[in-house]
Amino acid sequence: MTLKDFSPIKLQKVSQQIIDVIRNSILSNAFAEGEKLPNERNLMDNFKVSRQTIREALCGLETMGLIKLRPGLGGGAFVTGVDVKVARNGLHNFLFGKDFTIHNIAEVRLALEPSAAMLAASSMSTADKEALAGILDDCRQAIEREDDPARLRRLETAFHASIVRATGNPIWVLLHDFVEHLLWDVKTQLKTRSEFSSRVLLMHEDILEAITSGDAAAAGELMRQDITQVAQYLMNIAENQGRLYFQKS
Repeated sequence: MTLKDFSPIKLQKVSQQIIDVIRNSILSNAFAEGEKLPNERNLMDNFKVSRQTIREALCGLETMGLIKLRPGLGGGAFVTGVDVKVARNGLHNFLFGKDFTIHNIAEVRLALEPSAAMLAASSMSTADKEALAGILDDCRQAIEREDDPARLRRLETAFHASIVRATGNPIWVLLHDFVEHLLWDVKTQLKTRSEFSSRVLLMHEDILEAITSGDAAAAGELMRQDITQVAQYLMNIAENQGRLYFQKS
């Protein structure tokens, strides 16, 4: 190796360094949710940078979902809780240009959802169980009315999401939300029909019965079967359409 093999070192943008400092402060609870950050003038003085650089950093933090910029009198940069949608979009960005398969989705679901169903069977509240039953009632009615497939997909997603939320594990909730939206994309691209939703409804009814009766083992196994059968059904359609790989749309 010679000196010619060494490339110039690119220094990180100043605005990105400011983003990192403020982000770390927020995540370390130096600022509470809803609290206002120091105004632009104070930030300029503290970081010894221009107003443009501060505004660039604040816009970056808002895009990340860490702050909300409010204009006008009494406005400024306010710390906000990052919602699932913002976090999900960040994960989706990672998949840009990358292929994934139905099997990839199923692998993650199998690692997560059977355990969530088992926990739900042992700890889900009566109100949450009634809410699940309500989702299935809506699914049943939507199938009978031959509703828009998109509505059926929303209801199917809501059933699984409710079970995962019942675990109280925010990491599971985020991962599940991300994976379910990938599954939503796949179903949309494959144009699944009502016969698919009818089969899903039957499996969901069995899962709800196991959860309601408190049979954790059965709930976990039925969830595993549900995920496996859905994946196989989708893979059969994808193979017939010559669609083995997918990208986030």
